[in-house]
Amino acid sequence: LKNITISCMESIGGWIIYPKRIRILGRAEDRPFTEIGRYDYRPEKIPTEATKKSFTVPISVGKNTELKVVVENVEKLPKWHPAAGEDAWLFVDEILFW
Repeated sequence: LKNITISCMESIGGWIIYPKRIRILGRAEDRPFTEIGRYDYRPEKIPTEATKKSFTVPISVGKNTELKVVVENVEKLPKWHPAAGEDAWLFVDEILFW
């Protein structure tokens, strides 16, 4: 296992925004979870249409026996959105481990 891919959708009219961050945490036995992979998303332009995108996070599993996938929402719609400040939705349809 070397990567985790998260497939998401973005639809500005539906208030659905890509995640701001994806974190992969791992732990062995009863130890605390530690971050073993991370992806910070910064859009290059303001989206104008509904799109689907896959985000791949390279990970280093090491001796970890448990994984936790945390996909972080932007929480509020950004300033450029017509409904700025309202709650944003997050849409994830697949998580692939490979």
